[in-house]
Amino acid sequence: MTQARTAQPAGERAPVFGLITPEDWHRVPLLPADRREASVSALVKRQFAGVDDQPVVRRKAEEQLLGTAETAVGQGGVVLYLSFLEAGGIPLPASLLVSRLYEKFDGLDAVAALAGSGEVTLGRPCPPWGAWPGSGGRSGRSSRGCWAPNSRNSSR
Repeated sequence: MTQARTAQPAGERAPVFGLITPEDWHRVPLLPADRREASVSALVKRQFAGVDDQPVVRRKAEEQLLGTAETAVGQGGVVLYLSFLEAGGIPLPASLLVSRLYEKFDGLDAVAALAGSGEVTLGRPCPPWGAWPGSGGRSGRSSRGCWAPNSRNSSR
């Protein structure tokens, strides 16, 4: 098991980013802890507005959100976004964690990490279009398991 890196290496500046979310998303800055706690408190206050007869549920909700935020910090998280979108009165919850990576990596490292996670599988690279033996210059599904885009007839 690997440990998450949570401290910023000396001499490096914090990354700057911008993220635009719909109005029904709540932003929880994870660092420092007092901002995290204030943001979670404001979120719980907003969600429980007008509900005064549920103090136990309110307290549990706040504890659970704080626990989730602290776990996110342990995974290198900087900002947690929570969605409160409803469709036809049915909640469609979602979250987004923005994390800081302290190790330099390139695209191949990212592909290797995804391949190791089981989220993607790596296949053979496709030869140039029309280079399949017996393809007569046509691109398409090969017997080798590689997909080459068919630019001549996309409806096929």
